[in-house]
Amino acid sequence: MLCPIRRAFVFTIAAAFIYGVHSDIELVPRLQETEKYVNSSYIVTCMGENTQNTTWIGPNGRQIAANSGRIHAEEGKTDLGIQSVLVFERIERQDKGLYTCSAFVKGQRQQANFLLVVSKPIMFHGQLEHQRLIEGQSMTVRCEVTGDPPPKIIWQIKHKPLKESVGRYQQMPLGLHISNVTREDEGLYQCKAYQVTSKSSNLQVQNIMVQVDQKPRWPEGALKSPNVYGYPGGTANITCKANGKPMPGYAWYRHNRTLDPSYTNVIHEHGFSVLQVKMKIMSQVLGEYMCVAENP
Repeated sequence: MLCPIRRAFVFTIAAAFIYGVHSDIELVPRLQETEKYVNSSYIVTCMGENTQNTTWIGPNGRQIAANSGRIHAEEGKTDLGIQSVLVFERIERQDKGLYTCSAFVKGQRQQANFLLVVSKPIMFHGQLEHQRLIEGQSMTVRCEVTGDPPPKIIWQIKHKPLKESVGRYQQMPLGLHISNVTREDEGLYQCKAYQVTSKSSNLQVQNIMVQVDQKPRWPEGALKSPNVYGYPGGTANITCKANGKPMPGYAWYRHNRTLDPSYTNVIHEHGFSVLQVKMKIMSQVLGEYMCVAENP
């Protein structure tokens, strides 16, 4: 008679105990992890009773030199014994990592360490406060931001958040790209930079006032080819006015040539231009005149 074969999996449950390692040396400040910005300074003291041969070990596993260098160790005496100070004169990004203080206490080597997190603060680059776009073109509202870790950018247009690239708006590494700029794109833009680390969070906001240069437009109802009348020996006045931003400048032509000053005079006023035609020799002055309005 065949007996069924059974396979049993036996699990052994073991209790594991992790004992905290006691150390007679301590670091001041008492922080297992600390965050500092690039170019800042920092000091950590390693102290204990009757310590000997105290050394500092950097993230690369090498002993940190004493009394010299951008990062160095200094020793001083206290009532409890000799304490060692780790000095960061100017922190750089590559300084991040684990730093260990090692010393002999009662004939035994003991250690204490801390983790240094290095961040580069948010920084906006360039003259961003006032920017000009041109109506009808595709252009970018510039917002160049750096930081480490790299900040996340969120745009707000006229106090309304732009959650993502949508429609004519596309978020780019150097700013917000707008296709086919219109007059409605003028206003206040906010470039918000968020930076989050394991120890902190940071928010910086750059306000940008955007002006849209608008092409000259003839006022509604203006005649394309108005007729102006004059009488012999008098003066005929022709007024040219267009709307635009910035305010357009004006130039006058006749037969695609500049005007003869012997029988014409141009007066430029704020927002419009007046051509005065002296009606002396009628054969010289009658006909079409052209006014051209252009943005500066």
